[in-house]
Amino acid sequence: MNEAPTNENMMNHNNEPTTTEPTARQTAQSPQQPAPDGTYPYANGADHSPHSAFRTPLSSAPYPYVPNAGTVPAPSVKKPPFAVSGRDYGFAAGFAALCVAVVAMGLFGGLNLGFTLSYGALFLALSAYLKRPGVLPSPFGWVCGSLALVSTASYCLYTDFQIKFFMSVAVCCLSAVWFYELSGRKEEKGDFGLVKNLFGHTAVNTASHFGESYRGLLFSGSRKGVGKALIGVLCALPVAAVAVTLLVKADGAFEAMTVTLLENSFLLLVKIGLGLFAAVFVIAFALGMRKTEPQPQRDPAPGKLDAVYAAAFTAVLCVCYCFYLFSQLAYFFDAFRGMIPEGYEISFSDYARQGFFELCWIAGINFVVVFAALALVKPKNGKLPLPVKITCTFICLFTLVVIATAVAKMVLYINEYGMTQLRVRTGLFMCFIVAVFVALSLRLYLKKVRVLRVALLGAAVTLLVLGMGNDNAFIARYNDANVYKDNPGYSAVEEQRALGPEGVPYVVKLAQNPNRLLAQKADEALRDLRYEYYEYEYDYDEYYFEDAEPAFNYEVKTQGGFDRYNVAIAKAYEALDAYFTGEKPLRETVADRLTEPTTAPESPTEGTTRP
Repeated sequence: MNEAPTNENMMNHNNEPTTTEPTARQTAQSPQQPAPDGTYPYANGADHSPHSAFRTPLSSAPYPYVPNAGTVPAPSVKKPPFAVSGRDYGFAAGFAALCVAVVAMGLFGGLNLGFTLSYGALFLALSAYLKRPGVLPSPFGWVCGSLALVSTASYCLYTDFQIKFFMSVAVCCLSAVWFYELSGRKEEKGDFGLVKNLFGHTAVNTASHFGESYRGLLFSGSRKGVGKALIGVLCALPVAAVAVTLLVKADGAFEAMTVTLLENSFLLLVKIGLGLFAAVFVIAFALGMRKTEPQPQRDPAPGKLDAVYAAAFTAVLCVCYCFYLFSQLAYFFDAFRGMIPEGYEISFSDYARQGFFELCWIAGINFVVVFAALALVKPKNGKLPLPVKITCTFICLFTLVVIATAVAKMVLYINEYGMTQLRVRTGLFMCFIVAVFVALSLRLYLKKVRVLRVALLGAAVTLLVLGMGNDNAFIARYNDANVYKDNPGYSAVEEQRALGPEGVPYVVKLAQNPNRLLAQKADEALRDLRYEYYEYEYDYDEYYFEDAEPAFNYEVKTQGGFDRYNVAIAKAYEALDAYFTGEKPLRETVADRLTEPTTAPESPTEGTTRP
């Protein structure tokens, strides 16, 4: 008869504790420890010799097999929702309302006074919410925040949409820098620190904390039902749309009421929908910045590219640029003396434009090459190796010389033919490139210089000069005082009209010119502008072939309400009102002009067009 198995602590006949070997089941159920050679024994553990044939690798160990605890993947932990207070709910509601106002007055209002006020309010509300106690932004942060507000205030001064578009991009970047510094986050070190922060603290931070933000707002605490009710409403919208469509087809009275409501409120619903869609991301951004702690600054990883490669690469470019400079020495500096070099059988305009866009591409290539050398080359004693530093310095100086020559040629062009949008903006763009390359040259020797900071601030200041200075109004005023002063050509009317509302007062001035034909052409342009500015449709035959001019309602203006107010457009309306209406209208009728004694008009100095 077999004895029952004894436990490990069972007492023997001498009342001494004794141990017994574990049974096969106990051996199979206990975790096996690996041998020194990395293999596991069989479950029965019959042979513990390291050379036993019963030892098998881990992958072929028979069941039951307990894997090594280090290889088990850690279970994913769901991030807890943010702890949201009543203050957070209040700010979130305010952000939603302000986003609706920004979209309605920005996208649908033409980026005028309404956008200036609504975005300024949103900017101040976000600043109040993100401000951490005891945290002060750096001087760079203060400059960015100030430029963002001033740039937004300039929207109501000018009408050029191209400038407003790029200004909006600059305002978003400047605002992001202000917000992340206001919340206690410092810019990462290194040349790419600004880009990393702009991308990390906006897109990445918002996306990574999106779920935590809205689980805290809608699905936590006493407001769990808010999120569930919102989901129910969103799920019901498609069904409601189908039901309304069927009811419209079923009943004429309901159809008439629905059509009336949609005609009166469809655009309003679109504005509210787009505004709330934008608010979803603004709220997630604000909560993510407010509810998470700033991370410490990290030192950038040093470059790993051998300096020999970079020195050889940049040396080839330097040789090419030396040949170019040598070929240009004969007439390189003639542009600075205000004259076309000998041997040039071209006009001032062709001379100024020659090779300009190619030189812009060269400047872009040079910037990428030098900036890549700063970021990728392995430093020597914490500095850029001397051969790379020398070649990169030459590349920067070459770029500055070429740009300075292009600026001198553009000044020569403007002095000869006057100003246009392209000439003014091209000149300012070249000045911006000069500032960037000066900073890049200093960065080769001073590690504290931040090239991308200079680029961001330089772009913002350039756009601000174009906006606050209202380049179209400046061009119209300059050409009127210098180019069209004595005997303007017939192209003056179209050139001033092409400047938009800023050029309307100067078209009015051309309509009073002693040159009868020029004044008549300006008068025709103003009549066309009148029908564009005041909502009035006229009969073409009646207008041109009847002696009496058709009735005109000057009370209806396309500018609209207070949110669409713009200084340049208001001045255009004032000039048109003064020309066509009032006690003493400036405009003479077409019939009066045709009955004037015929006199030989003065010959325009530039013909019908100008370069």
